[in-house]
Amino acid sequence: MNMKEAIIQTTKLGCRYGNKYLLQNIDWTVCTGEHWLIFGLNGSGKTTLVTILAGYGYFSEGELAVFGTPYTESNVLAKRARIGLVSGSFFDRIYTQESVLDIVLSGLSGTLSADFSVSAKDRRRTLALLEALGILDKRLMPFANLSKGQRQNVLIARALINTPDILIMDEPAT
Repeated sequence: MNMKEAIIQTTKLGCRYGNKYLLQNIDWTVCTGEHWLIFGLNGSGKTTLVTILAGYGYFSEGELAVFGTPYTESNVLAKRARIGLVSGSFFDRIYTQESVLDIVLSGLSGTLSADFSVSAKDRRRTLALLEALGILDKRLMPFANLSKGQRQNVLIARALINTPDILIMDEPAT
């Protein structure tokens, strides 16, 4: 029998702001090769959950293991670099004046900015992704000056820059 490896595992995961729970008692295992859909009403915690899973959000209780270990201060960037997150709801709050090029390149390190050295190979891959998504001509534009669809394509390029092990798409049809 071929046992699948758990790549995301939550146990009694919860996120609380003040006295209000955004998430509570989430027990969930995602194994290699599986595809999941999370659906619910607006405000039900979907974006909160996916940003936590991708290492950009924080939870207040329970346990979360990604690639077999919990997030720590020393491994969060390495784990983020293995996870492609596309979430306009999250990144639209983070990015405004950053260029398209810098945003996509930030996906290489799992940071929110491109404040690191970039190889020529990484730059070529970034330009190729932007061309494939039809936004190469926007590479120097500030994120806030793009249409919603163009911003979504920037986030897709950012998510794919590392050929991620996990791809998490928040509202993928937008």
